Amino acid sequence: MKQKLQFKTMIKVIITLSLFFTGCLISSAQGATFTSVNPATDVLTITNTGSSMVNITDYWLCLGPGTYVRVGTVTPISGDYMLSADESVTLSYNVTEAQDGLSLFSTNTFMSSDPSVLVSYVQWGAANQPRVGQAVTAGGWDDVNNFVSGNGPYTTVNGGSAAAWSTCEADAAAIQIVGGGTEATICANDGAADPIDVEIVGMGVGANNGWVITDQGTGEILGLPPGPPFDLEGVFAGVCDVWYIRYEDGLTGLAMGNNVSDLMGCFDLSNPVSITRNAPDAAAIQIVGGGTEATICANDGAADPIDVEIVGMGVGANNGWVITDQGTGEILGLPPGPPFDLEGVFAGVCDVWYIRYEDGLTGLAMGNNVSDLMGCFDLSNPVSITRNAPDAAAIQIVGGGTEASICADDAIPDPINVEIVGTGVGANNGWVITDQGTGEILGLPPGPPFDLEGVFAGVCDVWYIRYEDGLTGLAMGNNVSDLSGCFDLSNPISITRLAGTDCDALSIDEFDTAFDFKVFPNPSKDVVNISFNVTRISDIEIQVIDMLGKQVYTINATNEEDIFIDISNLENGTYFMNITDIASGNRIVKRMIKN
Repeated sequence: MKQKLQFKTMIKVIITLSLFFTGCLISSAQGATFTSVNPATDVLTITNTGSSMVNITDYWLCLGPGTYVRVGTVTPISGDYMLSADESVTLSYNVTEAQDGLSLFSTNTFMSSDPSVLVSYVQWGAANQPRVGQAVTAGGWDDVNNFVSGNGPYTTVNGGSAAAWSTCEADAAAIQIVGGGTEATICANDGAADPIDVEIVGMGVGANNGWVITDQGTGEILGLPPGPPFDLEGVFAGVCDVWYIRYEDGLTGLAMGNNVSDLMGCFDLSNPVSITRNAPDAAAIQIVGGGTEATICANDGAADPIDVEIVGMGVGANNGWVITDQGTGEILGLPPGPPFDLEGVFAGVCDVWYIRYEDGLTGLAMGNNVSDLMGCFDLSNPVSITRNAPDAAAIQIVGGGTEASICADDAIPDPINVEIVGTGVGANNGWVITDQGTGEILGLPPGPPFDLEGVFAGVCDVWYIRYEDGLTGLAMGNNVSDLSGCFDLSNPISITRLAGTDCDALSIDEFDTAFDFKVFPNPSKDVVNISFNVTRISDIEIQVIDMLGKQVYTINATNEEDIFIDISNLENGTYFMNITDIASGNRIVKRMIKN
């Protein structure tokens, strides 16, 4: 009996020792412990504080009933879930910054208080977080009322109590723009410095300090300047935040190109000072089809549309188009958009610009100078338009008058000296003699005086011409109406060339006086009046002939009455009015313009 009892006692001792050693092995295996929690960045670290390898893939993170996740489903920030002794894994898990309680379970038996199941616990910000009672029972926390206070990140070696956790005491205080305020707006590409001076309000805490500039939208660290003032001239458009940072040794991630959310260690960021960087960009422009230069004839009555397109993407709250004089910078126009037609303007060179700008721009008005624009804006490259506007000015017979009659077959020279009245414009110039009735080019003489002795009877017009390179059709035998290019003809000097017996009338000075008449108004839109200076009454024929020699109007009358001719149905242009003495056949021709 005694031996039997001894045997039973031996069995109990063996079982007890077996359970003891088994427990030691379990305890040694269950070394996964929270060693760092940063509620501000939702980053935590789990370390194997035991002596044996631990695979925590099937462990569970739990914030309370209904809020848990299997560790293996979370992608580590660093490390992996097969932890050798003293190895750590860092991962992201969403916790509440103000107060929370975080548990680590080896299985998904979340109601267990078994220390082999609930293997680690920490609570911060307030007592009595969910699961803390289980953690105290499991020996993973010392008291339900104890919690880690202060700023994160919270760190520990072994955990198990609030006293075992350290807090971060870094404090960056507050910052503001000198003079007050935490927001500023600058124009970041106008070439002018934009210093923003920032000051620290209060006392900061932390062994180290510095300044951080981040992109407000992404959190990317754009700069680590040594200190204020901060000048962001020349950077791209956007909004950035300026922060003051205080931190302890061991901070990682503080480098340009990193994200501020990736900072790890004991640190504190101040409030941000936000700087809006306006950087208008007008991109580039070109003539549709390519090129940035064009030449037009600006006074030929034909439209000259220059279509311009934007190449690339512009930036700026507002946009528009500006036309300036290239020589002076004066703003000549603010058209709504292309195409731009400068027909009818004066000669010169202008620049067309595209502009992008922010609210507050001043000086954008016609008559101002583009150099006086003030505000946040950008001008594109210019498209330069050369405006050729030839002007042949006016001509007259020296001494006055624009009509003359000669006897062209009496072998006596008849020089008609002509002068230019005013200043002409055009790269090239010359003289043109045309048949008044047909418009045929009869001659291109080098200059006055013009002597038409020896030619046939008729009426011709002498013109002065100014023109740009590229004119075609300026040749004898062609018609003046076929000239093509950029040119201007002066008023004509009309020369009546008499022959034979008609010269007798010229010699007694009766021809001019008997048929002297005025056409007015000239130019005219609707009706022209013909008024005669009558020295003798004659039956006459009145013909209106266009530049091609086509008769468009005829009437018989006497020169003792004023005559009214309706020209409203005629096309705009130059016409010739022939008045012929029916009895003698003598004729006088004058030019008439319909507009």
